[in-house]
Amino acid sequence: MRQRSTPKRYIALVLSLLVLTIAYLQSGNLSVLLPSSSQNNSKPAKGGYHQVEGKDAITGEVSSETRQRHDQATRATTSDANTPKSPQTSPPTSPPSSPPSLTPVSPPETSPPSSSTQSSAEKDATQPETKHEYTDKATIVIALSGEMANNLMHIAHGIGLQQMAKDLYNIDCNLVLRHHVGPNNRAPKPKWKSARNNIQQCFPKLADWDFSEGNSPHFKEQAQKQDDWLGKDRYDYLTGHVNAYNQTEIEKGLEFLATKLLQDPKRPKQDDDDDNSKQGPIRLPYMLSQTLDAFPLIDKYYTQIREMMTFDNAKCCNRLPEPNEYVFHYRNYQSELPRTRAYDMGFAELSPQKTAKELFGHLKKASSAGVAAKVAITTRIPNQVARNQVEALEQEGVQAYLVEDQTGVEDFCFLKESQKELVGNARSTFVFWAGLLGTVPKARLYHVDNWGLRNRHPNFYERFTYNWTHPELKERIHFELYQAEEMEEKEATP
Repeated sequence: MRQRSTPKRYIALVLSLLVLTIAYLQSGNLSVLLPSSSQNNSKPAKGGYHQVEGKDAITGEVSSETRQRHDQATRATTSDANTPKSPQTSPPTSPPSSPPSLTPVSPPETSPPSSSTQSSAEKDATQPETKHEYTDKATIVIALSGEMANNLMHIAHGIGLQQMAKDLYNIDCNLVLRHHVGPNNRAPKPKWKSARNNIQQCFPKLADWDFSEGNSPHFKEQAQKQDDWLGKDRYDYLTGHVNAYNQTEIEKGLEFLATKLLQDPKRPKQDDDDDNSKQGPIRLPYMLSQTLDAFPLIDKYYTQIREMMTFDNAKCCNRLPEPNEYVFHYRNYQSELPRTRAYDMGFAELSPQKTAKELFGHLKKASSAGVAAKVAITTRIPNQVARNQVEALEQEGVQAYLVEDQTGVEDFCFLKESQKELVGNARSTFVFWAGLLGTVPKARLYHVDNWGLRNRHPNFYERFTYNWTHPELKERIHFELYQAEEMEEKEATP
């Protein structure tokens, strides 16, 4: 016989249905009445969350925390293009062992950051405060080469670049010297030490400069940082323009520095207080000044450059030219270099006959008129090749002699102290700087037109001469052009 259900069993069933009904009314979702496997075939992660693009695995709704994080990400990606974007990460390939944190990083307890600084503010809020700041400051690393006069040309370019950066864009640049090194930046060239010694001896305002600061391990570290940051194209653009021999191109390089590199939010930060070197820190970006084509900057900033390059006559002079002497610097390249190499490099000089009859042809007329004319000749190598110049002048009735038994800086002083007229090959930075730093009324710097020079530098006259605008340079420093015998023979051939 079938037994009748007891009231207790009916009461238990009713209570169960009542509990389920209450749960349904509270949630508004029938999913609570179903097993989890019926809603999603994917296995839920520990903690009860599915990896479904930030949705709650139970309700299917986007949580308020997720929505807030999404709004912040949207603001960051639509902010100014110069604001660094937070790196994007891919969804995890496996569920995390615990629910992911959806709480956004709180901004600093100040006014809310603007959209252009939102992401950086979020990042900085989680890190210790530092004293790094972006500044309108940079460094000019002057890559030196050659001997004293070449070094002066490099330093002049660096000083001029420093002045122009300040004038055009109010950028403060400190100067750092990097002495000449050999191939692949290995063994140093021995000439750099004698050049340093001469400059520190004779130029008081440069005496304390460290000629090795740009060769330090710290510079190598900074150079690597700059390479990683700029890349080849941007580095080449900056370096190529600031070393151009055209002022317009130099200005383009400085514009690139001011408007692009100094404003780049990815620019490596530099703490000036961390560097105690004499010439200041090697800031990023740094500009590498490495050219001898300094005429545009010398012309524009001659006064400042000359002031920095005050010469100490008391320490570095010996003999001085007489007031009525013409002073000629015969560089004697062919005795220093193999003759064919000097020619191929564009360093050929005038023959003795050309020197006597053309370069100093006006003195023969003066001597014929009873006016005594004398030429004092300095030369690096006082050998027979140099004496041939003396003999050729004397054959034209002009007195001439070699200035001998002097050091290099004493010869430089002799040239600088010329009072009548200074003459020399324009390819020689030695005579160029003597004329620039002296007070001689007229310095004649001549080029010798020949096939060696034309082949080496097809635009030599444009590159190695300049139309000065500074009043003193325009009046005193003159460029001249003479033809070698081979060029005349070429023209005479029918």
